Amino acid sequence: MRAHTIVLLMTIAGLSTAACNTRPDRSQQGKNSQTATAKSASSLAAATQSSDSNPLGALVAAPDPESGSAEPWPLESPPDDWRTHASTNIPVVAGLTEVVAVQEPQGDYESVGTIESVTPKVVSYLFSVRSGSLSSVTSTRARRTVARRDVDDAHGYRMTFSSADPESFPGQTAVGISSAVFRELQDQGRSRIDLYASTGAAGAVATIMSALGAESKDLTGELARAESELVGVPVLVNGRRVWLPTLHARGDFTRIDGVVPAEFWFLADARNPMTLRSVVDRTRLQVVRIDFPAEETASALERALANRQPVEMWGVYFEFGSAQLQTESNIVLDQVAAVLRRHPDWRLRIEGHTDDVGNESDNLRLSRQRADAVRAALVERLGHDGGQLEAAGYGKSRPRESNATLSGRARNRRVELTRQ
Repeated sequence: MRAHTIVLLMTIAGLSTAACNTRPDRSQQGKNSQTATAKSASSLAAATQSSDSNPLGALVAAPDPESGSAEPWPLESPPDDWRTHASTNIPVVAGLTEVVAVQEPQGDYESVGTIESVTPKVVSYLFSVRSGSLSSVTSTRARRTVARRDVDDAHGYRMTFSSADPESFPGQTAVGISSAVFRELQDQGRSRIDLYASTGAAGAVATIMSALGAESKDLTGELARAESELVGVPVLVNGRRVWLPTLHARGDFTRIDGVVPAEFWFLADARNPMTLRSVVDRTRLQVVRIDFPAEETASALERALANRQPVEMWGVYFEFGSAQLQTESNIVLDQVAAVLRRHPDWRLRIEGHTDDVGNESDNLRLSRQRADAVRAALVERLGHDGGQLEAAGYGKSRPRESNATLSGRARNRRVELTRQ
């Protein structure tokens, strides 16, 4: 039985966010799930299957399963003034959670990952993935610990995760390249690096040998800057759509069965050069959402409600295809409850929204159930009957952005608060 790998892009990656919609099954994915124990991109996931009704696959230009070829994967064009507002302030802190859209030949999905702890010696991550359909969901979790010295200097980058893996791989990073590799790309235009990104036999051999302490490389080669200017990549950061500056690099890597092309967009910050977008062989990943604890975010939420402005509840995560809140949601739920304790006279409406993927009636029902779930979680924290809270669901009827892009769909899946 082949271990189900967690292919990771990112920084860390993430499951369906505020309102992940139902998606039809791809028959091949169903077959694969019978022989695998778990799969992911760096975490919790909702699979998108079916080539006929597969918007995610269309958006990332799914490769032809026979020829292995893929259409170009265009990057959404940023506004002319994006550099004026660009920020790289994505801190490496406990509680940071990332959502990633992943496309592979056997199926498309989203996943979720979280930084569990940060110490002077190590950074610990939790990755989980849920894929499949509403009737059959495959779930797995994996932990990875990366030594600070590897965060700084490693020239190995492991992009796959499995529940069967050891927690650490010395000499390798987990959610992006090391600071040393980034600086080499920035200053010299190129850097040698070993990638661990294969999910087949070659990757399995490299993983086993690495776990045993033997010298074994999956993909070896050199990355070179693809362009001198930084490239903007759209990401939803704490509920706000921003263009993050990235260093764009590509290269050809040697594997035991041939040459594999790879292309990356790394956050342009030597302190945290996470992967925001990548193409390795026939796997494509893009970060669509990053949430992290920030005092100014909680303060901004309170100020907006005081001015009767609608507020998006960043950091709300649900189980795939359900209204079950995930533990990653506790941070923002606690913050909103604290605001309500300070303003017992406020009355709020909790609104659930989805993108346009899936059945309209199912999306409407799910958006209502998720708004109800958030209300119930807040009532529990407040310790009263919740008379100041009401819930409503609107499905896909009130999009913030176009559903034609990954980032737009991520923005449209949300839970909002409106003061009455």
